[in-house]
Order: sequence, then C-alpha cells, then structure tokens
Amino acid sequence: AGAGAGAGAGAGALEAASCSQDEADVVIKAATAKLKGDGSVKKEVGQLTQVTSVIGYGNPSGEGVQVRFNAKFEKSGNGMVLNGGIFGAKEKKGAKKGPERGRGAIFAQVKARANAKGKLVECSVAKDGGWGKTINVRC
Repeated sequence: AGAGAGAGAGAGALEAASCSQDEADVVIKAATAKLKGDGSVKKEVGQLTQVTSVIGYGNPSGEGVQVRFNAKFEKSGNGMVLNGGIFGAKEKKGAKKGPERGRGAIFAQVKARANAKGKLVECSVAKDGGWGKTINVRC
C-alpha cells in the first residue's frame, strides 16, 4: 500500500504533512519581507521589528508550507511625557522625539502560507491574540 492522501492515517500520512525547518524558514523570511514593505500593516500595527517565536509549521494540504509565528511590531509617534501628575500633564522641555516616544510595541500572531514553488500566497496578522482585528495582506 502506498502512502498518500487516500492511504489512511498511517506513517505515510504523517510524512505527506511534514516539512523541514529550512522550508518553514523560507516562508517566514518571505512573510516578514512582505509585512515590512506593506503600508497597510505599518499603519495598523507598525513596523515589524522581530519574530519572537515560531508557533508551528507544516504541510497539511500536501502542497506548500504553512507557518504560524509571533512577531513584535513597533509604531513611532509623538507621545506625551508627563510632568506634574494627572492634572498637570504637559510636555517636558527638552523631551526626546522619535520612535522611543511612540505607543510602544504590540505582539501579534502571523499566519503565512507558501505554495509548492515557495511563493507566498497567503499572509495575515491577528492583533490581540486573534480576538481583535485580523489584517489580511495582499500577496
């Protein structure tokens, strides 16, 4: 009996659904490059600065590779530095301006899928652990 999609749940079925870490790394690199260059992602969640952890990867359909990973996004801005407590809020003289004064960082879950040729065909960013807005990225 051969191993394939119709072969049943045996060792062959597991082989068809597996992929290597190197294959997953290719998809992660493609997804991070896409996310770093996408203006709508930057506007919604900020600039991708770091992949913090890989949740999982595999080949469930037998074609291509799917990956889920957590990523850190930072957004710059011109936040206020408080001087004087709740009622005396005002910007401090000589306060630094730049990315360190932004809203900080958020961590979001990224889902990416590449076809058998390694081309990114699906990518999305789930804010707030999937309970908030999901941003679908055009691939």
